[in-house]
Amino acid sequence: MGDDGYFLTGREDSEPVPIPDLATLDAVLDAWHRDHRESGLLAMIKTPHGDCLGIGLGRERSVLGWIPADQSASAVVGNLVSSGEIAEQDPLISYLFEGHFCEYSLRETVPMALARAAVTYFFIHGLLPPMIRWREL
Repeated sequence: MGDDGYFLTGREDSEPVPIPDLATLDAVLDAWHRDHRESGLLAMIKTPHGDCLGIGLGRERSVLGWIPADQSASAVVGNLVSSGEIAEQDPLISYLFEGHFCEYSLRETVPMALARAAVTYFFIHGLLPPMIRWREL
């Protein structure tokens, strides 16, 4: 389960937010989701060991990204992005991350409820969420 070593980043105007428990994580993600309906926001949750899971907020659909802390020691070969059920590549969906826009294909998006379930799993277990279909970047 998460401890004070977990934190959330992504907003250019704020310091990393400590995430001591699931209620705090949900509250911050809910607020950032509401506050970024215009621009979208890519938030990164980092474990005490350095693994990161990104989630796109502020949109109907989300993108997830996995960045293992030590790729050489990980069972995961490299960085991963979610792979959704939408077949079209266009149009692109964008999210703001630390002042810069990141664009993703719609085929890399998943429903927001599934993305939030993946974030909960990651926070509790500190592992790559198995409910997401992933592809290597």
